Amino acid sequence: YPQRFLERAKKHLKDNACVYVEVPDGPAAARLGKDRQEFHFEHWHAFSPASLCIMAERTGFDVLEFGRVRDPSGKCTLYGFLEIVGC
Repeated sequence: YPQRFLERAKKHLKDNACVYVEVPDGPAAARLGKDRQEFHFEHWHAFSPASLCIMAERTGFDVLEFGRVRDPSGKCTLYGFLEIVGC
């Protein structure tokens, strides 16, 4: 569970530390078809840019930067650099 991971990671971070996250990009993958690997049974969650930002906010992080990539295998991914709120 990504949200639980961020909650736990936050407890081990020093001030001004950042966390890098990568999650399946649901909207980008959906545009390419329903049988995409982003929706494979191993991926329990797919995210949109908005849901990635909401998850960060709910766990006490600010999104410093985020973006979309399509890796060489063709997988659609959202990535983000998160910082603890108030650092």
